[in-house]
Amino acid sequence: MQALKIHAETAKDVTNARERSSIELLALSEMLKLIFNVTYHFPAVVSHFKSSIPPILDILLHESPRSTIEPPINLLLNALMNLELSQTSMDPIFSQNNPTTGVEHLIKILDSIISNPAETAIEATLIPVISLLRQVYVHAPRNVQTFMQQRLLPNKEERTRPLGKGDSLAARLLRLSSSGVQANGKESVSNLLFELSDKDSSKFVNNIGFGYASGFLHNHGLPVPQTSEQTSKATWQSGRIPGVNFVTGQNLSDEPAIDEPGMTEDEKIREAERLFVLFEKYILIHALLARCKLIIDRLKATGVVNVKNPVEEALQSGRFEELSD
Repeated sequence: MQALKIHAETAKDVTNARERSSIELLALSEMLKLIFNVTYHFPAVVSHFKSSIPPILDILLHESPRSTIEPPINLLLNALMNLELSQTSMDPIFSQNNPTTGVEHLIKILDSIISNPAETAIEATLIPVISLLRQVYVHAPRNVQTFMQQRLLPNKEERTRPLGKGDSLAARLLRLSSSGVQANGKESVSNLLFELSDKDSSKFVNNIGFGYASGFLHNHGLPVPQTSEQTSKATWQSGRIPGVNFVTGQNLSDEPAIDEPGMTEDEKIREAERLFVLFEKYILIHALLARCKLIIDRLKATGVVNVKNPVEEALQSGRFEELSD
């Protein structure tokens, strides 16, 4: 660990005065690989590497985020993957005069990674940096958590169009959560957004829109926000955030006008009630399917019975038909 502390001091010198020599970079790289491999293959010894966390973070916070796929940033992130992070061990991030400076540096690294067009390269570094940011959020003071939410979640200005359509970091994260990136990368991004929503399903849907949130909630057996029980019909029709489309996250006032045949007030009321009932049914069915999947997965895990999901079986056999009202 003393060698890592020396490298941490060197990293500060590199930032201020000189470039790191190739020998120094090679030695640091091999040390980081060793930490990752030992902690990955021998989890029982992870606690012995706790003292290595501060110097690794020190080095990471002094590295330029421009070359995130090359050593040493990728190796620094990997070395942290298996270590037991805590608020005390993260002092290098929070103990500066401005406690958000360290977090801002990590966010710049994340931004640099997702700006890389090569998807295969993205996932290799995306998962470690998101894993670190999730741990940082858990242990961060409340003002730093708020800062992370402001930087990584869509803001009010982005709601002038459907969320995920802009060029901001938050919009690109949303697109990654539903794009062709490999499953682990998509899951990692969604987990970060859920963490930033304080692991609350309602906040999660409010923050990113039901369109982006629904898949994650379903896959994890999490409840869909019960809008019918918590809000009035008028509030539901404009989203849980007043004036916002519940599905897309866009301001209703900014949605394009739809040219459709005129309806009487009675017809509008009946149509709104019909859609509201359908949505209530959807929420109920969604919750039942998630519960069914959870029960079946538990039965399979026992090894006593091999039960097949009846919904999947019906879909595969073609017994479902599309029905109209």
